[in-house]
Parts: sequence; C-alpha cells; structure tokens
Amino acid sequence: MVERVMDSMRNEDIALAEALHAEMAETTDVSRWTELNIEFHAALWASQSDTRLAHLIKSLRDASGPYIALSIYMKPEHIERSNAEHQKMLDEYKARDMAAVKRHTVDHLDATLSIIVKAIEQVETEKPD
Repeated sequence: MVERVMDSMRNEDIALAEALHAEMAETTDVSRWTELNIEFHAALWASQSDTRLAHLIKSLRDASGPYIALSIYMKPEHIERSNAEHQKMLDEYKARDMAAVKRHTVDHLDATLSIIVKAIEQVETEKPD
C-alpha cells in the first residue's frame, strides 16, 4: 500500500495530515485525540481511499479506535510518544522515503498494539473476581 500511496499522494493530503497532527499535539481530550488519530492516518492514505485494501485498512483502523482510546486513557503519556511518531511519519512521507515509511509504519503499529495489549491486561487484572 505504501508504494501506491507514494505514487499518488497529493500535497493537500500531506497538508491535511499536518493540520490534524497540529491539532493532536494541542488536545488533551482522549476522545478527540483518538478521532484525530483516525483522521490523520486516513489523510496520509487518502489518495488510495477507494481501493479494496484501503477499505480493509479503514475497517481495521475503525475497529481499533476504542482500544486505542482505552490505552491512551489509561496511559496519557502515550499521546506524546504517538505524536512524536506521527511527526516522524509526516517527515518521511514528505521526503517520499518509502523504505523509512514502511519501516516506521510497522514500528508504529507494533508499538500501538503493545500499548493496547498492556491496557487490556491491566483492565483484566483490575476486574473484581
């Protein structure tokens, strides 16, 4: 997907992602940050939004939203980390550095998954018997 995005990404896609990132960096509201996060990632891949793969990715992204919100709610310091990762992603997309985007996207998804798993495990251990 990254190859297709790199071939078709428009300047306005990057500009929208930058604006969303700026708003994400300013908000402290977990729900709003989560919404912006979904919009940020969608903006980066907007040029491919009508493809079957993009619809599959959107479905997965939308399904993960509540879990991302849970993890951020439980560990708000992850917002700062994610914002830094998003800035790095923006820089790589703007530079059209495909290898870096691929590598960083995998790292970002792995980190997000790890945060979500830890949050769920924490909720599970805190449940009354």
